[in-house]
Amino acid sequence: MKNDNDYQLLQQLKLGREVAFRAIFDKYWWGIFTAANELLKSDDLAKEVVDNLFGALWTERLSITDLRQFIFHKSNELIIAALHRIARERKGKGGKPSG
Repeated sequence: MKNDNDYQLLQQLKLGREVAFRAIFDKYWWGIFTAANELLKSDDLAKEVVDNLFGALWTERLSITDLRQFIFHKSNELIIAALHRIARERKGKGGKPSG
């Protein structure tokens, strides 16, 4: 069952209403940040995930059909990309932790 409030926020977001964007941000940012930070072990990378997610939310708003699904899938995609980047950087350093 769709969340009626999310549906209404998405409709307002599609109209370009910044107040809807802010309401979505306020509702979801902490959960996304916490999940990303737990997996990435980095405040900076978690903030980058949140920034990129909400940037994508704004730029892709007209094609989004389900707000929660978009947020879930896009945040997972961004977290996985960050994990791949971390792995590549470690491999480039010979797999040894810096320090």
